Amino acid sequence: MRSPIVDLQRHLDADLGARIFDVAMLAFTLGKKERREGPQEMYPCVPMLTQGWALLSPLGIELPGGLGALRSELRPSLWTHFEAAAADRLRNVLRQGKVG
Repeated sequence: MRSPIVDLQRHLDADLGARIFDVAMLAFTLGKKERREGPQEMYPCVPMLTQGWALLSPLGIELPGGLGALRSELRPSLWTHFEAAAADRLRNVLRQGKVG
C-alpha cells in the first residue's frame, strides 16, 4: 500500500505544509529533504501509533535528543502513551530544543 501512503504524504505536504511522523515513516520519506515551499515541520517528533516504534530500527530511523530510549517506557496502547517518568524526560528534551 505504499502508493496510497505516498499520495497521502503529497496531499499533507501541499495542504498542511507539515509532515505527520507516521505517514512520512510509512511513505519512506522520513528524513528526506525535498524542495517544498512553506514550513515543513514534523509532527509529532515521535511515532503517534505505538506500533510505529517497532519500525524505527528496521527503517534506520534515529530519533533526536535520545528519544529512542523512551521506547522501553511505552504503555500498552494503540497510541504512543508513556509512563510518567518518560513523559517528563520527553518534556525536558522538547524544552531544551533538542528536537528540531
